[in-house]
Amino acid sequence: RTIKSEDAAWDKYQKGDKAAVSDDVVKGFDVFSNSDKANCTLCHLPPLFTDTLFHNVGIGFDKPMPDLGRGKILGDAAEKKGTKDPDAETMQGAFKTPTLRSVTDTGPYFHDGRANKLEDAVDLMLKGGIKNPHLDEKLKPKMLSKDERTQLLAFLKSLTPETKPFDKPQLP
Repeated sequence: RTIKSEDAAWDKYQKGDKAAVSDDVVKGFDVFSNSDKANCTLCHLPPLFTDTLFHNVGIGFDKPMPDLGRGKILGDAAEKKGTKDPDAETMQGAFKTPTLRSVTDTGPYFHDGRANKLEDAVDLMLKGGIKNPHLDEKLKPKMLSKDERTQLLAFLKSLTPETKPFDKPQLP
């Protein structure tokens, strides 16, 4: 019942198999983690490539009625108890950071499915998301060269393991 994303090329590289990935993938990890480049590790921390926290990257705030995500959940729960949650306002439009493991298998991207391709999702994040009053302060526009963008994408693709056939479990 659990799908594990393990033994990806990047995992093999980190375990010592330096031939498991290309030079572009290694450079892509630097782009991914370097604070002067994409700085994705602010929210996508190895080895899970998520911080498991909630962030507003602006998805939906370019529409008349955006999904308010975690903020709405907190506000509704507090209202039900007859109280107010101080985090409800700041968490408007926030969603849990997804893992980037097996990212090439998980499109379309974002909670509204607006990015069909990984490249489109990366470009939206590199632009700094979609501006709104609750945009996460960690998210800033980043300028990458064409080569750095290609390297970043190569690294992200290295987080998806080869698809291996498996036997379907017998149901009772």
